[in-house]
Amino acid sequence: MADRCTRPRNNFLTILLLVLCVCALSMSVLSASAFEQLRLATGNDAISLGLGNNQDDGRSFSALLSTRLAMGFDITFEITSFTDQRNSAMRHDTMDLSVTYPFSFLLGGPWSLAGRGGPSLTVAGPFGLEWAQNFLHSFKNKQPVLLPIDSRNPTAHIGFDADAALQYTQRTHQGSLSAAVTHRHAWETIGQAAVQYRWADTLSLALGYQHTKGWSGFPSQYMQEERYNGFFIQTHYDGPLLQTNYLFFPHSGFGYGYIGFDLLSFAAEPTYQKSDLTTSHGLYYEMDGTPLRLTSVGKNGFSIDVLYISGPVKPIYRYNISVWQLAYQWKFCNWTTLFCPAIKASAGLKRINLVQNFDEPIFEVTKPLLGLEASIKIGSAPMMVVANTAYWMRIAASLHYLIDAPKDATVSPIGVHTKPWTFILGLILQIDHDLSAV
Repeated sequence: MADRCTRPRNNFLTILLLVLCVCALSMSVLSASAFEQLRLATGNDAISLGLGNNQDDGRSFSALLSTRLAMGFDITFEITSFTDQRNSAMRHDTMDLSVTYPFSFLLGGPWSLAGRGGPSLTVAGPFGLEWAQNFLHSFKNKQPVLLPIDSRNPTAHIGFDADAALQYTQRTHQGSLSAAVTHRHAWETIGQAAVQYRWADTLSLALGYQHTKGWSGFPSQYMQEERYNGFFIQTHYDGPLLQTNYLFFPHSGFGYGYIGFDLLSFAAEPTYQKSDLTTSHGLYYEMDGTPLRLTSVGKNGFSIDVLYISGPVKPIYRYNISVWQLAYQWKFCNWTTLFCPAIKASAGLKRINLVQNFDEPIFEVTKPLLGLEASIKIGSAPMMVVANTAYWMRIAASLHYLIDAPKDATVSPIGVHTKPWTFILGLILQIDHDLSAV
């Protein structure tokens, strides 16, 4: 058992060290001025915005490093853990490397044609992500995912990435509308067609259709064909420092999200003067210690707030708790120079979902919810200014009332989430965006 645990750990650390050495060598050769962006991100099926049923299976988590060179090339490296707890009871990892180059042609008026393409390489095999996954689980008091690693030798798959987008851009409303077709052929073929609206170069929403076909023979890859095929919804937030992305397939209930940071954004000239848009990310904790992720977008006092959490509660049970709210906030910043108190009233829906053995539904209900929150923004000046964004920390206390709370005995494994009154404490990163120069 010790050998089995030590070998994946050593594999993972070796790969991590190799990636860091390649990054350091690349930056020393090209110099920092050769890079326009250097993004470090992590992906996880737990980044769900409260939609679907996160089963922590299939495509479980990943780490991504990407850079955009001043000469135009985009280079992306991603290592991903795949688990199959239901069928084959095995796992494997992949490493992906792609190099793409953009192109753009003006077609007249607001229309343009843009895209990118280039070679890619996928290597599938055992790369030690079992140790990394369970190391992270240990911090969250989650059960380890112990599965035998597919012992076949690593296999390499050479492919090609290509995409093209017909874009309509109307800058008077700080937005652009585009239609895109993308294709990737490597160890799996992915074809995608989507229509996207992008606002202020910061937020975007895309609707489209994706077709996925695997060629590897790994059972968990064929699971992806079932889950990541069909119509999808995709949201993207592109801040100068923080970026998030989420892809969701309504028909299967599966999705995958990323959160990343551009490490070169601190070198950008600060231009923030006023707040035109506010996004917030954070954690709320119930009195029993259950953490809820927060994602929020707001403007002129109004906001859309999403709180969500998922995970195992007993060996055979998994739950998904989601809160979607429309809120309005009153600020009282003129009361003090050090703190900015605020009161927020909200109304929305709370979803409570319980399954057993990954996909057998036990309980599913959505009920109306009312909320009241008091919060304090710390400091008279931003904690940090990066390009056109200002960053603040906010401490909040919220009280939620679940109307017609369920009393069914079948929800006992998650009874703490079905009670009428819920008190939660939050630590929030508030990001104010100045869109005047966008």
